[in-house]
Amino acid sequence: MNTPAPAHLQPASGKEPESDGAGPAILVVEPKFSSQSGFKILLDQFGLHNVTVTGRGYRAIELCKRQKFDLIFIANPLIQLEGVDVIHVIREQGLNTGTPIVFIGQHETDYLIRKARRCGATASVHKPLTTTAIRGVLEEALRLRLTTPEEEIARVKTSMEPMRRAVEFAKKLRSKGEFELAEEEFKKGLVEIFCGLAEVYLSKGDAEAAEAALAEAEQIDPAARERFGLREESFVKQGQSCLKKKESIGAKVEFTAALTLNGESVPALVGMGEAHTALGEDMQAQETFERLMNVNTGTGPSDPRILKKMALIACQNRQFDLAWLAIDRAIELYPHDARLYYLKAVAYVAEGSVENTLPLLEKALLLDPKFSEAITLAEKARGLIKAKQAQAKSKTKPKEDDIFEDFPLH
Repeated sequence: MNTPAPAHLQPASGKEPESDGAGPAILVVEPKFSSQSGFKILLDQFGLHNVTVTGRGYRAIELCKRQKFDLIFIANPLIQLEGVDVIHVIREQGLNTGTPIVFIGQHETDYLIRKARRCGATASVHKPLTTTAIRGVLEEALRLRLTTPEEEIARVKTSMEPMRRAVEFAKKLRSKGEFELAEEEFKKGLVEIFCGLAEVYLSKGDAEAAEAALAEAEQIDPAARERFGLREESFVKQGQSCLKKKESIGAKVEFTAALTLNGESVPALVGMGEAHTALGEDMQAQETFERLMNVNTGTGPSDPRILKKMALIACQNRQFDLAWLAIDRAIELYPHDARLYYLKAVAYVAEGSVENTLPLLEKALLLDPKFSEAITLAEKARGLIKAKQAQAKSKTKPKEDDIFEDFPLH
């Protein structure tokens, strides 16, 4: 049940700040006018214009009682109130008890960041605000792929490069009087324009617009869709780039585009699984990796690096059946790789079945007697097994996770 705000936190009266535009509704609570302007510029570059700005804590509380926002940014200190107090009240009453709230700290080590988290903030950033930091919290909270105009222009230039080459070639043919061949090249250039548009639309998650562009391309060249499928690699590279920059939402969009072109793309499925994991979408990650294990008419991936990566992510999500499936597939293909046996042993430790580790570690050491991590883990595993046997009648349980933390998955 919602409780009324303390008297000193009751909202003040006054005219409500107005927002402009449509799209996700964002509330920015920031007392400094210069910071308000800078914040709006940051949001504008991502096409987010439905922004309400206030510097008063009371007004923020009042607004949150009247309107449901998609995301709230709260700085500290505010006029008359502390930002953390405003967060506390918003979480207790009104229409935004579950709305993502991002606390803006004064610096990276601001102790109020921890306090804000305890009061209900779901994320935090610190000043000076950067495009990268703001993009991260926006994408995570809104579950949207966000791009700046400069990034979109760069993507258009890249996607239109085949068109430019076709047109240049057509011009050369025309200058030589080879008009029929020039006409064909100009047609190819026109097809590449629509294919380039389709790529840009898919990169923004707009499959419907991409389909319309491809339909136009097919009117000119019936084989256009088949050629467009060759752009799968471009989407995979963009997705991998997003993962490196920790832009998980963007990575999902790019890998989805790649899988639209080739549903059995191994690198796209691996990347999609990583993106799901980074976003805490464990069920979707497991489904993606299960799908990956059955690509290529049931043979699954054969690259040991991919299989190891699958196993690592599955272990981190405590999806041990999937982890062991991937490791066993790798061992079947590469039975002399000592690290695979070690990896499976560590997975057993994480799962809580330390007694299953010793045969695997012995196999790893048979293949590589100087494998230091395996030697150390085997010693710890023996010690833990003895401790479990000694405490068989005790309610105290040895902590396998402690060993797991000492031996990160490589």
